[in-house]
Formats: sequence, structure tokens, C-alpha cells
Amino acid sequence: MADNALQQAMARNLARRTPSDEHHVQLLSRSIYILPTRHGLLWALVLFGMLLCSINYSISLGYVLTFTLASAALVAMVFTYRNLWQLHISALPAAPVFAGDTVAFRMQIQAHHYFPRFFYIGADTDKLDTNEQLAIVLQNAERYLCTLSFTTKKRGWFALGKLRLRSYYPLGLFNTWGWVNFKTRILVYPKPRDFALKPRTASDTAGDDEQVIIGQDDFAGLRRYRPGDHFSQIAWRTLAKDQELSTKAFQSPAAQEIWLDWTALEKLNHEDKLSQLCYWINYYQGAGIQYGLRLPEQLILPACNDAHHRRCLEILALYPHVT
Repeated sequence: MADNALQQAMARNLARRTPSDEHHVQLLSRSIYILPTRHGLLWALVLFGMLLCSINYSISLGYVLTFTLASAALVAMVFTYRNLWQLHISALPAAPVFAGDTVAFRMQIQAHHYFPRFFYIGADTDKLDTNEQLAIVLQNAERYLCTLSFTTKKRGWFALGKLRLRSYYPLGLFNTWGWVNFKTRILVYPKPRDFALKPRTASDTAGDDEQVIIGQDDFAGLRRYRPGDHFSQIAWRTLAKDQELSTKAFQSPAAQEIWLDWTALEKLNHEDKLSQLCYWINYYQGAGIQYGLRLPEQLILPACNDAHHRRCLEILALYPHVT
């Protein structure tokens, strides 16, 4: 019980000392920690031995060397601490991604004082499955843009959480570090997956037993590739000509409204239903066909525009999880 209370008190103290904001934080003195490294402890032990020998044998040059090395260690401590002092870190906006894709957090780091900085920046490895850290060198008061990449595993909000900045420069005798906590979140859509099922058309909802897939009759041109597009619709010839990856778009002269219905996916589990709906949304949005989304207790009327596309994907991303 005492250990738990101590850990909780230390966690609260760390939270109070960690700068936290939505987009911009600054590392101040109360947010920076410094301790000697193993090399620093060994350095101190050697200096202590040298001091004892100098006292015992009255070696004047021993005193000079001992205090010179001790002064160098103190100067190194100041320089190590100064690497993180008053750094300004800003989080830049990031676009939503699909589950399984790599999300990139972009940050701008700047120091307003005119001396070089040498440090590392990385994520809290206890929370995120990554050991990535970047080595950063700031010359004078320049701005540095860096990107930390993480692989998403599930849909919903992806929060970066705490970042740790640390430095050992110049001699590696001291380790200084500081935490910053960005509240920035990136929305992760479900992973698009096609289970070879057919959505419902307007004729199906009216009682027609025939299921029709609209949007594969007439070639309508090329558009930029989007995650979830089927491989059979990719324009491989344009890719072979060193052009960007494109997808063939089709349209029907007598287009019907497509309903992406949750109840039509009874054979799939909860997350697979969302993946199939996400695939259909990307497919029909790319084909320029109006589609509606019918979920339990929620109905989105048919449309086909960027706002409708984003809205449908956001609804799927934030749809309640099954426990």
C-alpha cells in the first residue's frame, strides 16, 4: 500500500511538471531533469581516487589535474542541461489514416537562444510499440521540422501522448531529459477490406430481389488512387509510364442510389462489418456514385462529395467497440 501511494504521488508530481498543451509547449527549468550517467559516476570515482593520492603523497600536479577534470565535468553538466533549456516544440496538423497504415506526427522545434543544441526526441515506449527516436542538431536559433512515425493497429482516436527529449552532449557524463505531453489526436479509420459482398440498391429496399452493383458499366476516366481501391481497377499502364498511381473510374447511365446497410452484413463480425463498409465508401466515392449509410440507430442520406465521404468515415471510425 505504501509503495502504491508513493508511486501515485510521484506520478502526480511528474504530471504537474510535464508541460502539456494541444499544439505548443516549452521546456522550462522545472520540467528538465539531470543525473550522472555510468560514465559520470566512474569519472567521479576516478577523481576521488586521484584526490586521495594527491593528498597522501602531496603531489601538486595531482591537485591541478584533479580539479581541472572536476571543473570540466561541471562545465559539461551545464552544457548538457542547456541543450533542452527553453526549447519550443509545436505539433503540426496531421491527416487521418486507415488502420494498419503509418501515422506521421510532424513537429517543429525551435530555440530562441543563439547556441547549438544536441539532443534526441522519441515517444514514451511504455505506451507505444516503438523505439524510434530522432537525433536533432539545432544550430543557433533555426527551426527544425521532424517526423515521428507509428503504425496504427485499431480504429478510433490515436493519441501521441508523452514525448521524451534527452541529451548526453558534450561528454556523456550527465543525462538530462524532459517530458512534453501533446494532446493532439489523429483519427484512424477502419481498415478497408472487401469480403466479396454486395451492397443494397434502391430497388432492393423497394422489394426487388435482384441485387445490382452500380458503377461498372461505362469508363469515366482516371482518378488518383485511394486506399481501399480494388487492384483490378488500377491503371497499370499509366504506372508503367512513370506516372502517378491511378484508378479507373466507371459510371452508369442510369445510376441508382446505393445503400451501405449494416444489416446486409450479418455473416461478418463487428469489426469486419466496419471494414467492409469502409471499403464500399471508398469505392463508390471514387466511382462518383451516390451512396447512403444505414447503421443501427443512425442513417446518413445518399450523397457523393468530400464532406459526405469524411463524415461517413468518421462515423465508422468512432463507432462503439464491442466488449
